[in-house]
Amino acid sequence: MNLPAINKDDVVAGLTGAIAGTPQAMGFALIAGVNPIYGLYTAVVSTIVGTILGNSTFMTIGPTNALSLVVFSAIGHLTGDIQLAHMVVLTLLVGIFYLLFGVLRLGFFIRFVSNAVMTGFVTGAGLLIIFGQIRHLNGYSPYGSSVVSRVGDWMLNFHQSQIETIFVSIMTLILILLIKRTHFKNYAVLVSFALVTLMITAIGWHDVPLVRDISYIPQGLPNLLMPDFTLMAELAPTALAIAILGAVQSAAITNSVKEVPDKRVNVNRDFIGMGFANLAGGFFQSMPACGSLSRTAINMDAGAKSRASNIFAGIFVAIFLLLFGSWIELVPLPSLSIQLILAAISLISIREIVFIWRVHFSARVAMVATFFSALFLPLEYSIYIGVGISLLLYLANSANAISAVRLVPLEDGRYQSHPMPTS
Repeated sequence: MNLPAINKDDVVAGLTGAIAGTPQAMGFALIAGVNPIYGLYTAVVSTIVGTILGNSTFMTIGPTNALSLVVFSAIGHLTGDIQLAHMVVLTLLVGIFYLLFGVLRLGFFIRFVSNAVMTGFVTGAGLLIIFGQIRHLNGYSPYGSSVVSRVGDWMLNFHQSQIETIFVSIMTLILILLIKRTHFKNYAVLVSFALVTLMITAIGWHDVPLVRDISYIPQGLPNLLMPDFTLMAELAPTALAIAILGAVQSAAITNSVKEVPDKRVNVNRDFIGMGFANLAGGFFQSMPACGSLSRTAINMDAGAKSRASNIFAGIFVAIFLLLFGSWIELVPLPSLSIQLILAAISLISIREIVFIWRVHFSARVAMVATFFSALFLPLEYSIYIGVGISLLLYLANSANAISAVRLVPLEDGRYQSHPMPTS
C-alpha cells in the first residue's frame, strides 16, 4: 500500500471537497432519517479508509442520495439508540458484502444491471427525495400512508405554511443558484447556509426549524461503538441490496473517470476498499457508503492530482467537527432541504428517459417497472426487482443473439469458425 506524496493541489482539492461535502453529508443523513452527525462521521471515516485501501485515484467514497433512501426504508421508523444500533450493523454488513464482491471478483456481474433499470430506480429515488423534503420547505408536515397521499395533503394545506420558513427556502435557493454561476460554485451550498443562518439569527426568527430541533450535534470525533451482532440476520437482506446498489454506482464512476497514466482500472480492488471503509464505519457510527459521483466530480474539478486529495477531504471534515460542531445545530432545515431537492433534480435525466423509451420495448418495460417499484415498494425490494429484470433481459437478448457457425479444420489441428453459407 503506497500512500501518495503531499501536493498542494491535493490539499486545495481536499479543502474544496470538505467544504462542499459537509452540508451534503448532513443532507444525506436527513434523507436517511438519522442524526446529521452520522453523515459527517461517514465523510471522515469511510472517505479516508476507502481512499487508502481502494484503487481509484479520484473517486470519493461517502454517503449518497440513493443509499440514504434505502437506509431510511430500513431504519427510518426507529429512533434513538435502537436506530443507531441498527444503522451501524447495516453499515458493517454492507462492508462485508463489498469485501465478498471484491474477493470473489464479481465486478463483471455489474454489467448485468442494465442502464434502463438504473435510470428507472434513480428517477424514482429522485422523486422520493423531493417528496420527502417538501415538508421542510414551508413548515407543514403532511399526513398520509403513501407518498401520493402525503404530497396531496401538503398541497391542500399549503395555506398553513410558515411565512418565515418559506422565505428561508426561497432565499437559500436564490443564493445557491447565484453563487453557482460564479467561480465559487463549489462553495455555493456552504456559503448559502452560512449567510441564511446569520440572517435568521440576527433577525430572531425562532419559528424556523433548525437542525438542533431534530438532533443534538456533539462536538468532536466519533467514539468507538461495538455493533450488536444479533441484528445481522435481520438486516442482511437490506444490506445486500445496499451493497448491490453501491457497487453499481461505484463501478460506473470507476469506469467513467479517467485514471492517471500507467494505472489500470480495477473495480474489484475498489470494492475491497469500500468494504474496509464500511467495516470501519460500522465501528465508528457511520452510514453505508459507496462512490459518490457528485463528490468525485468536485474533487476532480478542484484540481486533484492523487488519492491524497480525498484523504485531506476527510481530515478537513474532522477539523470542522472539532472546531465548529456546535454551529451545525444552527443550520435551518429548509436550507438543507433545498440543497437535497436540487441534488435530487440533478438525478432525473429527461434526456436519458426519452432515449431509453425510444430504444426498445424491453428497455422501456424495465425502466417503468423499476421506477414504480421504487415509488411504491420498499427500496430494497425495488433493487432486487431491478436486478431480476436485468438478468431476464440479458438472457433474452443472449438467446436472440445466437448464430450458427461452421468449424473449418486447420493444418495444425486447430479449428477456425466461419459464417454459415447463406444458401
